[in-house]
Amino acid sequence: MKGFTMTLEHQAFGPGAHNVSAETYAADQSGEPSLSASIAHLLIAASPAHAWEASPSLNPDHEPDEKAAFDIGLAAHMLMTGVGAEIAEIDADDYRTKAAQQARDEARDAGLVPLTRLQVADVRRMVDAARRQMTAHGIGDPFARGAEAGTNERSLFWQADGVCNRCRPDSMDLAAGVAYDLKTVSGYADPEAWVRSAMSQGVDLRAAHYLDGLTALYPGEWRYRFVLLEKARPHCLAVVELSGAALEIGRKKLRRARAIWRQCLDANDWPGWSSEIAIVDPPGWHETAWLDRESREADYRQRHGRDILAAALRWQSPQGVQA
Repeated sequence: MKGFTMTLEHQAFGPGAHNVSAETYAADQSGEPSLSASIAHLLIAASPAHAWEASPSLNPDHEPDEKAAFDIGLAAHMLMTGVGAEIAEIDADDYRTKAAQQARDEARDAGLVPLTRLQVADVRRMVDAARRQMTAHGIGDPFARGAEAGTNERSLFWQADGVCNRCRPDSMDLAAGVAYDLKTVSGYADPEAWVRSAMSQGVDLRAAHYLDGLTALYPGEWRYRFVLLEKARPHCLAVVELSGAALEIGRKKLRRARAIWRQCLDANDWPGWSSEIAIVDPPGWHETAWLDRESREADYRQRHGRDILAAALRWQSPQGVQA
């Protein structure tokens, strides 16, 4: 996996904030391969080969993610931010008929977000619920303010640690120094549970990456907030900021990801997993669990004078065998 080719289609964007479409941003037209938060996460959680595969400017066969699974989230983002593909309401309650399927496919081919009648009602209800709850959280509607100020979905490009970086905040409040990241979630918007799950997806690295871009282009103190909105009724919402400790871990991951990215670009080489045979230790909890079991069985043997297996045979044998 080596090399990338610039074509006439690559209109380069220099460092700065640009009002371009999501498709143009995703195509990575920054003049050189740029590092996004998602690709940085792949460099840390997977390998350079995985990052190369996901980079539209490195991988000539790169294909955007299938949108079908994200239609609800895309529609909610568009209604909240005022930026993105328009909704195409399909005159059906589901996609069981060929006519509905054809209408869905035609809408997607036209760059629209297809939703059934029921889905349109669900998304509008989600957005209404979100706006009420954001007001209750004391932040008002940052996405409406961003739409009015023209700061929603700006594409940011900047140089740091010797590499080109990019990000696209959902909304920026330039006066307050706060950026907002809307996340529609399939489960519950419980902050603690969401963060535990999201950490494995690099949410700490993402926040650090975005904060770095914001301070690079808009100097000052910035905060980065995730707005979690449940897709299912009652569409509860939570607003989350990562702690200083979590952000510091994210910054360390980010620095490491940039070092790997820079080295791979310089060498024009994108390795996968190590070719050496991996000798791995079990996680600490696994050893602890086994030692706890050994301790319990030894205690039983000392107190009763027989192995716990003998008691198990007497207690549970379906044939009633007596040990």
